[in-house]
Amino acid sequence: MIYVNDFETGKKAILDRYPDLMNSQFKSDNSGWTNFAIKVDNKYLFRFPRNDEAYKAVNKEYKILKILNKKLPINIKVPKYIYSNLNDDYPFVGYEMIQGDFLTEDVFNSLDESKKDNILNNMAIFLNVLHSVDYKELGLEPINSIEWYKDLFDRVQKICFKYFDHNLKEKTIQLFNMFFNDESMHNYEPTLVHGDLSEDHIIITSDGVGIIDFGDLMVFDPAYDLIWAYICDVDFYNKLFKKYTGHKDNYFEHRIRDFHIIRPPYDGIIYADEIHDNDMINEQIKKLTQNFDKRGE
Repeated sequence: MIYVNDFETGKKAILDRYPDLMNSQFKSDNSGWTNFAIKVDNKYLFRFPRNDEAYKAVNKEYKILKILNKKLPINIKVPKYIYSNLNDDYPFVGYEMIQGDFLTEDVFNSLDESKKDNILNNMAIFLNVLHSVDYKELGLEPINSIEWYKDLFDRVQKICFKYFDHNLKEKTIQLFNMFFNDESMHNYEPTLVHGDLSEDHIIITSDGVGIIDFGDLMVFDPAYDLIWAYICDVDFYNKLFKKYTGHKDNYFEHRIRDFHIIRPPYDGIIYADEIHDNDMINEQIKKLTQNFDKRGE
């Protein structure tokens, strides 16, 4: 099995498997962290896993998206794979792109209340459906939160600390120590979660919403999937929380507000360091600082 990381190899792999696309327009899309992507006719997106871990994630994603496409209403869209080549030398999948605008902070703030309510209702339905999927039937096991975050903390100290000032290092150490020593951070009923809901993975469509990039699907704390809403707008989050029908223990919001909200920028800094993108590193440090402020530090 050969993992594709360049445009020409990817294009050839697609055409070898689907020669009917010979007259199509191909364009590289390097936005993915774990998958190399190619757009075809600006209508289809083909994703090539970059390594073994990404390959396993795409296979898991493929199975779960089949379930979600059956359970979700038509106005809540998730990728529906119509091209698949996971068992050949150059593994990839392809789906029709979901058209719309990403739910960035600027886009969200420009919406009127009725449109915000529409997004709210649809995202509540999406989360309720996703979190109700029986992960045991899929042969999945819950993530060990302590081990998962210990691994992250090791990488944060080795990589992120190179870019942090003393104050940000101290805040980070205090944050992780709090997490490891607070039992309420680990006492939850695990569910299947998207694992990477953010402004660039939620799309506002003409009649609803679209959710993409399910590569981080895992069995984990359901609160983790509501981080984006809390970061986006606290009032919006509070309304979404009321409509969310999954298991809400007494410390659900505590885990979001006091820990989970901080994590995403660490991942961004680690990835930016890997690809040597200093602008992205500075952008993620700014987001991290803002998230600490929202936490009330």
